[in-house]
Amino acid sequence: MNDPETPAVVEAADPAFSELFDPTHVVADLAELDREAVISAIVARVAELGLVSDARWLETALTE
Repeated sequence: MNDPETPAVVEAADPAFSELFDPTHVVADLAELDREAVISAIVARVAELGLVSDARWLETALTE
């Protein structure tokens, strides 16, 4: 039931890529060659930047 006193819920649009990604997120000097080492290096970088609260979870999710 619509209540004229209650504002309508408006769904937020997905944020623009530029709002989520910054050039500092690029790992340009990645020297790792195998899958596991690459994932570990990327997770370490993401954690260093403070972009993830649980680095272990992220590494597990990317590995699976």
